[in-house]
Amino acid sequence: MNDYVRAKQQLFIHQVAGDMAIYFADSVASEKVASPGDGKKIPYFKEPGAYVKDGEVIIGDQHICRTDEIKLLGQHNWQNVCASVTAVWQIIQDSSTIRSVITSFPGLEHRLEFIRELDGIKYYNDSFASTQMPDQPL
Repeated sequence: MNDYVRAKQQLFIHQVAGDMAIYFADSVASEKVASPGDGKKIPYFKEPGAYVKDGEVIIGDQHICRTDEIKLLGQHNWQNVCASVTAVWQIIQDSSTIRSVITSFPGLEHRLEFIRELDGIKYYNDSFASTQMPDQPL
């Protein structure tokens, strides 16, 4: 794990004072990855980044959307949404546009993709999760 963290730190080690390092607040490893360099450290899934509270995605004083409006399935995707909101918020603080994207983006093809409902059973394609890429020759 130490080797992994050191390797990932290379993404941030050369940051300067105008750069940003956005990291998952609930992960010590994520915080360590983002720690080197002089970029501004911004956690997500807690303030000042985007977070979920009482079933809503919030950043600053803005309520972006309810979690039941997020098209991506699974609570783990709330983290992905909060990471995205935190990153975009640093560029443009347009809660209406951000909300529009979050509530309409259906996710990637083959990744928890709803196929249909038949006889009360919902069928999903998640073949991307079970696809292993072949080893590439050096």
